[in-house]
Amino acid sequence: MNINDYKDIYVFAELREGKVHDATLELLGEAVKLKTGRPSLDYKVVAVVLGDPDDDLLRGLGYAGADKVLNLRNGRINTYSTEVYTTLLDGMIRSDKPDIFLVPATVLGRDMAPRLAARCDTGLTADATKLEFDPEDPSSSLLYVTRPAFGGNLFGTIINEIKRPQMTTLRPGVMDKMQKDTTRTFEIEKREIDVSEIKDQVRILEVLQKDHLAVDITKADIII
Repeated sequence: MNINDYKDIYVFAELREGKVHDATLELLGEAVKLKTGRPSLDYKVVAVVLGDPDDDLLRGLGYAGADKVLNLRNGRINTYSTEVYTTLLDGMIRSDKPDIFLVPATVLGRDMAPRLAARCDTGLTADATKLEFDPEDPSSSLLYVTRPAFGGNLFGTIINEIKRPQMTTLRPGVMDKMQKDTTRTFEIEKREIDVSEIKDQVRILEVLQKDHLAVDITKADIII
């Protein structure tokens, strides 16, 4: 593996009920901060979305900070499948070679990210709360990932010096979203994919929608 072949910051765009999950928007905002804080790398922020969402959703990712929106497109993968998503993203990583791959630490992300990291033979830092490039080398793309440890009593900083991509899941509600900017210029690439050869041992019989009257406590300011 030649780590110099890897470039750009990729963000997995999680969709829920046909909409972009808020945690994805937070990751895009954090990716933009990383990119603008290290202009010497000339990195792009790439949002990766699976399925066949409409163009408004894809443009929304561009307005939220992505320089490129990569849509791995197939109508059969609008519902999450661990094996299918892992296989498709593994193939994308091997062909596109992202230097950094960020995943929301949601239920879906925590299921998929470790499988994907194992498939790519790279490390994974889970549940991160802070990201920054090497503060001692202004030309370095080495990512310093901080996460709580020992029940939150300590914070540890983890780096991945020899494997790529540098993968991490980020805790929702910690990062700030970028202000939506409809004047931004960005690229949308729709990449048609075939999933017929992927052998998935799990068959989804039914998807139950959450009660619309239920309250999402992850968005609450105070919980008693």
